[in-house]
Amino acid sequence: MEYSPRRLWTQFGPQAVKFCVVGGTGQIFGSAILYSLTEFLHVYYIYSNWAAAVITQIAAFTGYKY
Repeated sequence: MEYSPRRLWTQFGPQAVKFCVVGGTGQIFGSAILYSLTEFLHVYYIYSNWAAAVITQIAAFTGYKY
């Protein structure tokens, strides 16, 4: 069985792009939540980090699922 780049891209390319887009968006989203909670709402940074991680994981799970 030959694994050419074209065959691999056809088989896994769209899924790889989806995972990169969802992961990158989740990283930006999580950083924005962390910064917003800490700087603007004056939430303690450890609690902000926890909340941002939970919200980001929920959003990433939803993005990966759909």
